[in-house]
Amino acid sequence: MRNLFVFVEGKEDLLFVKKVLHNLFIKHSINIIPIPYQKTRNHEVKKLIKTAKANQDYVLLSDLDSHTYPCITSRKDKRIEELDDEITSDKIVIVVEELESWCLAGIDTHIDEYSEFVIPESTDGITKEDFDEILSNTSFNKNKLFNYLSFNFNVDLAIERNESFKYFLKKYGII
Repeated sequence: MRNLFVFVEGKEDLLFVKKVLHNLFIKHSINIIPIPYQKTRNHEVKKLIKTAKANQDYVLLSDLDSHTYPCITSRKDKRIEELDDEITSDKIVIVVEELESWCLAGIDTHIDEYSEFVIPESTDGITKEDFDEILSNTSFNKNKLFNYLSFNFNVDLAIERNESFKYFLKKYGII
């Protein structure tokens, strides 16, 4: 079993990694260790990256935020700059648009519990605000949703609906 340190931005990202990705990766003998970094100072994140580099594999997940960054390359470049070149481009995975898009991508509306969800064919453009709007039209809150997703996340559906999720899984040999 190998470890993969996954640096994540926010609270929902942390929940998704703990509840969904961990279950998926453990089946492939990869133990995911999530590390939140959004509220951590850059010099502390650099120290964590150095530790991860010395011991195991790591990846930093970052939302695209297309309203600020025109493309994946510009977003990666900004992350590299923020971390004083401590991280390289190949260790950054850009989530298009935001990680909440990955959550929605794996919801199978054919399952009774999820029948009230309205999920677009592609979730690539889903923002946190879109996610909150979709969730507000259901009986779910975020905690309930992440608990359900830990048991009912449809990976095949998610890779059809979200290109960056598909890329991430391919990168680590999950699909």
